[in-house]
Amino acid sequence: HHCPWVNNCVGFFNYRYFLLFLLHLAAGCVFVMCTCLLGHLQGHDLLSARNSSVLFVAVLCSSVLCALGIFLFWHVYLVLTNQTTIEFYSNRMDAMEARREGRTFRNQYSLGYRANAEQVFGPRTRSYLGWTLVSRTRPPGDGVDWPTHPREALHHV
Repeated sequence: HHCPWVNNCVGFFNYRYFLLFLLHLAAGCVFVMCTCLLGHLQGHDLLSARNSSVLFVAVLCSSVLCALGIFLFWHVYLVLTNQTTIEFYSNRMDAMEARREGRTFRNQYSLGYRANAEQVFGPRTRSYLGWTLVSRTRPPGDGVDWPTHPREALHHV
């Protein structure tokens, strides 16, 4: 889909970079917010006219961080469950239908948290922190065919 934040379409080959953009933007907001509030911890009055812009920047960064944090956690959830936003809504409908019929629904593309994350970030090398770094390696697969969980699933896309 088209993302106005990055003025680009986000899909198979650049979803990792979109997530890293959100993560690094959130880290930048935390850094700026903490830097602004550091003066308050050192005893400076942030409510004075001289420091009002510092307080404004801290409040602005905390507000952006709240909205960005919700958006980031939503996409982390989608990665860990191996779903797109559209699949999330269709899977919810399929899960409700299965529940009405007394069956259990399982997303056929969910391979487990680690394997799901590897579908987006590539295989883990030494540390999970390695996934937070920009890499030129392509995600595994071709973006058309996806590995599925061996159990039978209710909904086939």
